[in-house]
Amino acid sequence: MSCTVTIKTAQGEIAVRAEKGSKLLPLLIQQGIYADAPCGGNGTCGRCLVRVSGEVSPMTERERHLLGSREGRLACICEAMGDCTVEVDPKAEKMAVQVDSYTCKEFELTPRKGVGAAIDIGTTTVAVYIYDLSSGELTDVFSEVNRQRIFGADVVSRIEYSVKNGHTALSNTVISQINSMLGGRRPDRVTVAGNTVMEHLLAGLDPSGMARVPFTTRSLFGGSFTPSEGLLEAGEVYLLPAVSAFVGGDMTGAVVAAGLDEDGPARMLIDIGTNGEIALRSEGRLLCCATAAGPAFEGCGISCGMGGLPGAVRSIRLGKNGLELSVIGNTRPVGICGSGLIDALAVMLELGAMDETGRLDEDCEGVFEENGELCFRISEDITLTQGDIRAVQTAKAAICGGMLTLIKRAGLEPCDISTLYIAGGFGSGIDPENAGKIGLYPSELSKKTVVLGNAAGRGAAAALLNDGARERCEAVAATAEYIELSSDPDFGDYFIDAMLF
Repeated sequence: MSCTVTIKTAQGEIAVRAEKGSKLLPLLIQQGIYADAPCGGNGTCGRCLVRVSGEVSPMTERERHLLGSREGRLACICEAMGDCTVEVDPKAEKMAVQVDSYTCKEFELTPRKGVGAAIDIGTTTVAVYIYDLSSGELTDVFSEVNRQRIFGADVVSRIEYSVKNGHTALSNTVISQINSMLGGRRPDRVTVAGNTVMEHLLAGLDPSGMARVPFTTRSLFGGSFTPSEGLLEAGEVYLLPAVSAFVGGDMTGAVVAAGLDEDGPARMLIDIGTNGEIALRSEGRLLCCATAAGPAFEGCGISCGMGGLPGAVRSIRLGKNGLELSVIGNTRPVGICGSGLIDALAVMLELGAMDETGRLDEDCEGVFEENGELCFRISEDITLTQGDIRAVQTAKAAICGGMLTLIKRAGLEPCDISTLYIAGGFGSGIDPENAGKIGLYPSELSKKTVVLGNAAGRGAAAALLNDGARERCEAVAATAEYIELSSDPDFGDYFIDAMLF
C-alpha cells in the first residue's frame, strides 16, 4: 500500500509517493532536501526535527526522550502511515556560517582573464570564495553548513552510507549545494580543498574503499579536469592533492598556507574537525597523520552541543559572580560549540567540579544529578553531562596522542616545537591556554600557538591565484611521510595517557 507524502520547504511543496511505513528522513534525502541528521539517521542525535500532520506512526518512547520539551517529530523515526504532510524548518535548510576572507594581497598573482572560485569543502561547512582572476580581487564569499550532514556528521558515517547505499546521493548533494552557492556563475577556474572523502564525492568517485584496511582510494587528485554534464558548473576544476586516504587536499593546502613546506625550526599544524589532521615539519621532513577525533568539537554527540552558529556559547570564564558566557550573535544561549566546550572543561577543573580522570564531583556547586547521570550546569538551559565530558575526553586524547606520536617519530620533545599552528573554524575560537590546560595538546605549546583560521580555504585561494602555490601543494603531497596511527606502537600509550586532564 502506498500513500502521498507532501513535503513543504522554503522553495515550495513536493508530493512524493511512498510505501506505508516509510521513514520520513530517507524520503527527504531522495528529494535532496536538507534536514540536520549528524547521526546519519540512526536515531541517536535528535536533530532531524520536522513538523508533521496527517497519518503518521505514533511517537515512541525513544523519540519522546530525544525530543525533550521540543514540539514536532524526528524524521529518522517517524513513519508515514497514510497521506501526510512534512514541513522542514527553513533555518535548517540553509544555515550560514562565518568564514575567513582572503584578499589578493596575501598571494603573488598569476594574472588570468575571467572569474575564479576557491572552494573549501569541510565535513561540517562549505565555503566558496569568488575572485576576479585578472586583479585577484575577492568579490564574494558564501558559506553554509555542509548538507551532507543528513547522511552523518563525520566522514566515517558518510563512507558507511556509501558502502550500504552507493555514493550517488552524497555526490549529488555536495555538487548541487556548490552550484547553488555559485548562484548561476560558471567560473572559468576553480580550486577545491577538501579531505579525501569530500574530494571523492565532488568528483563523483566511490569512497567505499576507505571503509576498511588497507584504506584504498580511487584517486589522490592533484590534476585538473573539465566537469562533465551533471557535475560542478565550471570551466576547469583543480582538486588539491591528498597525501593519503585520511590526510587530504585540505591539509595539503593548509601546510602551504602555514609555510610548513619550507625549511625552518620545528613547527606543527593541527586542523581540528571531525577528522583531526596533524603535520610536523622538522629538519627537511614533513610528517603527517590523521586521528578519528569524532564530531564532539563540532557540537555533535554533545547533549547541548551545536556548531558555531548564533546562540552558541563560544567562550566561558570564571568571574566574580560565577560563569561569564560569550554567545555568538549576543543572543540567548541555546547550545555550546567546540571552543565553549574547552573553556567549560577548563573551568570545571579550576572549580574542582571535575577531577583529572574527568569524573564529576557531586558535592561541588554546579554539579547535579539528572536521569541518573551527573551533570554540570553552564546556564539555565545548558548543561554538560558526564557522557559529554567523556566524548570531549576521547576527542582531545586522539589529537594529543597523534601529536606526541609525530613528535617522537621526528626524534623531538614537545619543548622543541617552536610554533603550533591551529587551523579550522573551531581552532579560530579556542583559548590556547585552556586548550593546553585540558590536554588538547601538550601544555608547553600553549604559549607557542598561532591561529590560522580557515587554512584550507587560504591554500585553495593561493592555488587558484598563483601557479607556484599549486606546484607547492603538489610537492607537499609527493614528499610528505604519512604515519598510520592505528598500527603505530606508541600511539595507544599516548592516547591512554592523554585521556587524563
